[in-house]
Amino acid sequence: MSKQIQLSINTKAKKAIEITDLINKELTALKTTSKLCHLFTKHTTVAIIIIPNQDKNILLDIEDYLSKIISNDDDYRHNNYIGDMPGHIRALLLGVEKSIPINCSKLDLGRFQGVFLYEFGLKSSIRKVCMTIL
Repeated sequence: MSKQIQLSINTKAKKAIEITDLINKELTALKTTSKLCHLFTKHTTVAIIIIPNQDKNILLDIEDYLSKIISNDDDYRHNNYIGDMPGHIRALLLGVEKSIPINCSKLDLGRFQGVFLYEFGLKSSIRKVCMTIL
């Protein structure tokens, strides 16, 4: 039996926030025997990523790398919001969805893995993540 939960997550401009514990809390409350958790964000300047969660420098390194390959200064044709085109490109490259196995009502991640919601927008926001349990 599948189930969907809408998560609302407060983000900060151009920052990543770990959401592993939030997801595991929902899974534990469900006491699910399901085997797969699918996460999808309903936004075009946000990505869902799985990275090591033991060293905050990893996020700084990722941001440095993305800044090298995706310019904030290019003359993009899309200009609905000043400066949001680089965020669209970043989300496109990193992805807006992930499927993660479930074991014992928790995400079955590696020892140092964490799930992060990465906000590329220029302002803080409340973002929606659709969590589907299969």
